[in-house]
Order: sequence, then C-alpha cells, then structure tokens
Amino acid sequence: MAKLNVFLKQHTPLIHFQAEQEGATLRATELKPKLDRFLVDYGFKKEFEKYKDFLIGDVNRYKTYCGDSVDNSRLEPAFDYKIKVKTKDVKVINLKTIDNSLFFGNIGKAEGDEIRGVFSDKPIELEFFSFNKNLLEIIKEKIAQFLAVTNFGTRQNKGFGSFYLAKEIINRLNVSNPEESFIETLKKVKERFLYFQSNKDQDYIERLDDIFIIYTLMKSGINFPRKNKSYHKSYLFKYMLEKRIGNEKSFIKRTLLEMPSKKTYKEKYVRGLLGVPEQVSFARNKKINLIGQGIERFASPITFKVVGKYVAIIPQEIHSDMFDRKFTFAFGKKEERISTPLKEEFNLEDFLSSFADYFNNDLEADSNNLNFLEKKLLIAKQKTIIKVGDSSE
Repeated sequence: MAKLNVFLKQHTPLIHFQAEQEGATLRATELKPKLDRFLVDYGFKKEFEKYKDFLIGDVNRYKTYCGDSVDNSRLEPAFDYKIKVKTKDVKVINLKTIDNSLFFGNIGKAEGDEIRGVFSDKPIELEFFSFNKNLLEIIKEKIAQFLAVTNFGTRQNKGFGSFYLAKEIINRLNVSNPEESFIETLKKVKERFLYFQSNKDQDYIERLDDIFIIYTLMKSGINFPRKNKSYHKSYLFKYMLEKRIGNEKSFIKRTLLEMPSKKTYKEKYVRGLLGVPEQVSFARNKKINLIGQGIERFASPITFKVVGKYVAIIPQEIHSDMFDRKFTFAFGKKEERISTPLKEEFNLEDFLSSFADYFNNDLEADSNNLNFLEKKLLIAKQKTIIKVGDSSE
C-alpha cells in the first residue's frame, strides 16, 4: 500500500463539538469528503471519465453528482484512499473569552456556556494510504490548493479552523516557504479574491477581530446605539441601492412590524445571498422567524482564510437555486414573502471588489470614539485590502 505524509500548521482555533475528548482535532471524517469534492471540481474539472477509476465501489452511482447544486440528496464521489490524523499537544480553549462571543452568532447563547476550540502549536501530520499510487500523486499535487480555500469545523467561513502546509513539508511537496507562497497558490484556484496582511506577527485574535469587523461592515453594518455611538451602514445595502434595489429591512419594518418605512425601490432579500440564518433578530430583540421554502439555512459564500500574516477573502460560487428564491418572514401570526435578487442583479466578485474600494478609500473610523467596535475598526483600517484578478485594476 502506498503512503503520503503531509504536515500542517494550524493558524486559527478549530471549534470542535467534542473538544473535551483527548486528541480532539481536525477530523478525517470532515477532511476526506471536502478533499474528494475538491478533487472532482478542481483536480478533474468534473469530468467523470477522468476520475471514475479512482472511486470506491460501484462508480456508476456517482454520475449524478453536481457540485453547484444545493440538493444534498445527490451522492458525492468518494475516492479510494484513507486518512489518519496525528497530532501532539492539542490545547482546549474557551473561545467565548475572546470577545463576549461576538464571533459566534447564536451558538453558546446561554449564560455560562463555553464555546470550546482546539489548537496546536505543533505540526499536524496527515497520513494518506491507498493501493493506487497515482491517486496519491494527484493528492500531493493538489493538497496545497485545497488547503488554500478550505477551513474546518464550526464558523469555518469566518476564519476558524484554518490549517495550511507546514514548513516540514518543504522537501516533500516542492513548496518553498508555505506562508509566503499561499497567495500564489490561491491564484491557481481562484481568479478573483481579496487579501490583506499585517506587518507584524500578531496572534490569531487580531486576525479574527479584523474578519469580524470586515464581514459585519459587508453584511449587517455597525449600529452601536449606546454611549459613544457608532453607525456604519451595511455596505451590501449601499451596493444594492446603487442598483435601485431596496432591502428586506425596510420590507420587514413596513409589512410585519408596522413601523414607519418608506418604500423607494423594489425590495429584495439581499442579505440572503451572503448567508441565510435560522432566525433573525430585529428591532429591540424582536425575533423574526425565517422560512426558506426548501432552504432553511445557507452558509455564507465568502470564506476568510488565515495563513500567517495573510487573510484572504475568497468568494465561493453562489448556488443558482439561491437567486430569485422566495423566503417567508414571520412575526407572530403574520407572514410576508420576499425574494432574493436575480442572478443578473448580484455578482459576488464585483461586490467584493467594490467593498475593497469603499474600505480602503471611503470608510472612516472615529479615532475619538472609545466603544469597542470603533476600536476594532481602527485596527482593521491599518490594513489595505488588495484585489487580485480585478479587471478594473
């Protein structure tokens, strides 16, 4: 049996549902399906005839696989290899102490709940085993690209669970300094993305702070109503208003909550294209239920990837089923339906490019304001977001 050894460095904590168990870390049961999917989409360009001989069992049952559908009932291809994850000195961290659970959405809401993550300063070894040596050669060729766009565990789109090649693999995979080559590797997978970097070796908390504030500015905006007020309108709302498209916020206020709200443009559920949560908080903690008409939850199509000093902002493909999709918002016994934008009304790569211009050139932080959100914004603004593959540059 052929074997391939790959060493990883962990860059951010992995939120693990069994963190208290000895040896809890990156799980082969999560890694292998993601790697298999990546090999189909990027290694073999979804050409079934090229990869069918590397599959397990009856290969014909995998022919219906379609990587750009939200239909999870389709059987995803499984390649004929096994993975063993070997770690040392894994630490359990209560992540809720980072910053009052701002990073974690609705998880760990109960008072006293811990949000546990695992982190190791030591290299993590992956052992790949297969009777097919050619398959391991393909994995060896693609593993850096796979890790460049992939995180693991809970809240992975927001930068948690980030691993990349460690320096121990330099002589094994013909990679120079892995952290320095990260952006160049990412270019082989994604034509357009953003990234920024720090000038110092700060720990992962500052990187996660930057991610939190940047994503908040993109999707929800900042509204800190207490002393030392802060307000920065959602850039997504700004971006869509330039297209003469209103948002679901005014729709909810007018139709469900009977609050003053003037309708100026056609209204769409614009935030849905950046991720659909299970429930929406609105207007002094009023809970608005969200019914997805077949899609109850949709993860954000933006992945933040942390490698060393670098943070990449990577657009993923938005499933075609998410465009012009009807959702129902409910408050008490009242229900109202609203659709997401059409595909021609929203391009994620263009949105990110426009956001980078806004962040770099137009967004201002208040250096005299002492609230914690404005402080995070001041630190984030010390970075410049760089655009890769943008035709306007």
